[in-house]
Amino acid sequence: MRISSSTVLLLGLLLVGAQRASAQNNDAKAIIEKAVKAHGGEDKLGKLQVYRAKMKGTLEAMGLSLDFTSEGLMTLRDRMRTEITLDIMGNKISVLQVFNGQKGWMKIGDDVKDVDEEHLKEMKEEGHSVRVGSLAPLLKDKTYTLAYLGEAKVGDKPAVGVKVSAKGYREIDLWFDKDNGLLVKSMRPTFDLTARKEVMKETYLSDYRDANGMKHAGKVRIDQDGKKLLEGEITEYQILDKADDSEFAKP
Repeated sequence: MRISSSTVLLLGLLLVGAQRASAQNNDAKAIIEKAVKAHGGEDKLGKLQVYRAKMKGTLEAMGLSLDFTSEGLMTLRDRMRTEITLDIMGNKISVLQVFNGQKGWMKIGDDVKDVDEEHLKEMKEEGHSVRVGSLAPLLKDKTYTLAYLGEAKVGDKPAVGVKVSAKGYREIDLWFDKDNGLLVKSMRPTFDLTARKEVMKETYLSDYRDANGMKHAGKVRIDQDGKKLLEGEITEYQILDKADDSEFAKP
């Protein structure tokens, strides 16, 4: 049987493409390995299950720049509780959102209600982004597929990127400081429940601080479709052994 020159060329191109993809996958894994080490190491990050964080800053809403404080309790097993208090022209308004791993609900003032399916999906996506941002699961968990994104600048510093894919979730792009390996930006599509459309959410992390031998960002900025949505400072960060079920109970 004779093999045509075009067939040989095609096989060669396929082989080169496979080799390039393999090299890029190795690059992506190497970036994550460096990041895990920079954030405290695989052993410590692998044991991280629950953390509580408090923040203060400004939120852009209704054409206003509103002062806020917030407290969030996050577990890496899909449970989240976030309470934000807004100062609207001298009036304090608190909004509590909870996802218990299966269902979600929110409380505004004294009004408590279950969230609809679209809101619940976004809560699940948020929980997924928290797991991805913890980094350690990306090394060994086969749920995640990593792809090298190349180099870019985040702010005025060089960064390297990794795309994280997982079945049933939207893709997340992670960007790390090229020199020190710290996570400086995450980027993912999300659904704006107010505007009723998909938008691009970019989270910028800076001013890293130590907590139990691990690094966490001290400042956060969130942009939505290129416009600033939130800017804040982490005022308190605690790593916990566990979260009490009562924290996620519906009143």
